[in-house]
Amino acid sequence: MTELPNGWISTSLGAVVDYGRTEKVEPCDIRPDEWVLELEDIEKDTSTLLQKRLFSDRNPKSTKNRFAAGDILYGKLRPNLNKVILATQPGVCSTEILPLRCPEGVEPQFVFYALKRAEFLDYVTQVNHGNDMPRLGTEAGRAAALPLAPTDEQRRIVAKLDSLRTRSSRARYELDRIPKLIERYKKAFLRAALSGDVTAAKEERTTARPDVEYDLTIRAPVSWKRLAIADICNIVGGSQPSKSTFCNQCKPGYVRLIQIRDYKSDKHLTYIPRSLARRFCEKNDIMIGRYGPPIFQILRGLEGAYNVALMKAEPNTEVVHREFLYWLLQSPDLLTYVEVESKRTAGQDGVNKSHLLKFPVFLPEKNEQLRILYKIKHAMAWLDRITSEHTRANALLTKLDQAILARAFRGELVPQDPNDEPASTLLERIAASRTTTPAKNRKQQRGEL
Repeated sequence: MTELPNGWISTSLGAVVDYGRTEKVEPCDIRPDEWVLELEDIEKDTSTLLQKRLFSDRNPKSTKNRFAAGDILYGKLRPNLNKVILATQPGVCSTEILPLRCPEGVEPQFVFYALKRAEFLDYVTQVNHGNDMPRLGTEAGRAAALPLAPTDEQRRIVAKLDSLRTRSSRARYELDRIPKLIERYKKAFLRAALSGDVTAAKEERTTARPDVEYDLTIRAPVSWKRLAIADICNIVGGSQPSKSTFCNQCKPGYVRLIQIRDYKSDKHLTYIPRSLARRFCEKNDIMIGRYGPPIFQILRGLEGAYNVALMKAEPNTEVVHREFLYWLLQSPDLLTYVEVESKRTAGQDGVNKSHLLKFPVFLPEKNEQLRILYKIKHAMAWLDRITSEHTRANALLTKLDQAILARAFRGELVPQDPNDEPASTLLERIAASRTTTPAKNRKQQRGEL
């Protein structure tokens, strides 16, 4: 740890708070109007409370930890998610959340910010135990390093960090709006391009209304030819053999079985005997995710055999370019049409193939399709650049937040005052109070009867 300023002391979390001491409460002893906090209610990294639900809303069956207003609520399960908040009112929480109560002279917000430092996150990542659901053990939590400032300096640091955090939160809020705006613009531009508004804006319009129970009107220039999805492509469903033939390693005579999830990740590679494969796709083939959520994903980029959750759209190249079909299938109007009419009896949404093939489309001549594709390509490339800049800005904001916390806990964020009582004296007082106060009385002070 970097050398600390005069008046500070390097100590441990367990020396400052009673880490691991909790008051258990059974569901039968919780009032209907009490706040019940679960880990899922806390957003990772940002310490944003996503929802606040009462016992009457949740009706939990398991034992809980009781906490008071001002307690620090620290998520010990999967501690790398950095789930920690300050309680604004009393309540109960999951036993995977530890209420930490600060003694007199230690500002709760100071410890709260200490738990959000990169140094602390690196530590808990190294010492947690458990593979699938890692937890921070009690002894490891107590041993975590904590730079402790004098009480008055803690207050100055907290005031400064609160102010900077407000600005950071505002910047993050504005950044979080960008992906939604990008998606809205993509849909609006695509609808305009597929309606002729980009290349034939001045031409007289014609319309078509799909046979559905809601108001949906498709617009296009009168020169465009009215067809249906069935006229411009052939939809070929997938196939797969029994799961007993599946293998997670590629072997001679095997081929990859492509599933919807494979377009996002290679974590679940599956292979089947090539002799049992019936449907194949190449990287440039247009694939449709048949089931959801979300349904009707338009995908491409993989090759192999494809399973029953996928369909392949084979273009009728006499009337449509493959690339134009790729974007036409992403039409916002088509997605709405498919979503509303594609409900399965089992409760999972799925594409109704016969219904899909009836959807009316207006198609320009192939030369105009190329002009539209040029516009779409440049618009999407521009939006992709904005998306990349947004990702970089988010990463920089996170680095800035951590840089500020690092300065704060090196004693570089606010000036020191030589008149402040040293933190060593505060620490001695905390230790003395634990020695002189019987454990039973400490429990009573916390309400642990």
